[in-house]
Amino acid sequence: MYDYQPANSRMTLAEGLEEYYAVHDNVTPPSEHRPEAAALFRSHDIGHVVFGTTTDLLDEARTDTWILFGCDVGVLGYSSYFKLPEAKAAFDGVGWKTVLREAWPITKAMAGVWKRTRAMRKKWPWEPPQSAFERPLHSLRDEWGIRVVTGGS
Repeated sequence: MYDYQPANSRMTLAEGLEEYYAVHDNVTPPSEHRPEAAALFRSHDIGHVVFGTTTDLLDEARTDTWILFGCDVGVLGYSSYFKLPEAKAAFDGVGWKTVLREAWPITKAMAGVWKRTRAMRKKWPWEPPQSAFERPLHSLRDEWGIRVVTGGS
């Protein structure tokens, strides 16, 4: 488990994002993306940190579910992320065999997160204000009513 993941993490959002990029070598920082993709990837990566997820297949499903139902971006706004060639390449890299093999665990994970989004006090901002980056993760999670998943759904 990484330091940004526990519900009571004292790391700030900025520190958590820094750790997220440092520990996940399969993630390209926004500064290395095309300008039209950078902001979308950054917001997605912030979601991983705030919701305490990694980049494994189940946590990607959890993160996408959290963003779709627990963020203010909505389905239409988030669909622009899925249209990016970089995002399509990431999905293609997983492979359909893997997705089919993991369909039941993915579905269970997504259902568990969906229930958690219904209990949130308010939707997380897709583009958080700069002041959020200076706050500890536990404080942000408490304010928004985010109950992270570390392990099972």
